[in-house]
Amino acid sequence: MAAFTPTAPLARTATVLVVDDNPALRQAAGAMLATAGLGCIAVADSISALCALVEHRPQAVLLDADCGPLVPWQFAQLVQQQSEHAGTRLVYISTRDDVIERSRAMAAGINCFLAKPFAAEELLATLASVADKAA
Repeated sequence: MAAFTPTAPLARTATVLVVDDNPALRQAAGAMLATAGLGCIAVADSISALCALVEHRPQAVLLDADCGPLVPWQFAQLVQQQSEHAGTRLVYISTRDDVIERSRAMAAGINCFLAKPFAAEELLATLASVADKAA
């Protein structure tokens, strides 16, 4: 597979917020992003994610299904209500790869669904895809 090259607006200076209760996944995703030259902020829950969103203004958020106390749909709705985060791309990550989960995610305004486990190539291609849609 060809090497990933971030595209605008996820340029090499882009930052991705990783929200997952699993420390190993946060670390692995951070390593995948760093390899592509992207910044990473990793937090364990949705409340910490809201704080990081305001403080760091990431271009994209990887949001785990079990990121409580807010469920992903609530998180997405809160982000969409803030005009300063209108361009933030939301990628829902979950082991529950089924039509119902995908539909719920998209209905809530999440931009893309990525099934876990995922390889670096899948993660980076997903981020490139949502960045292209935002451009």
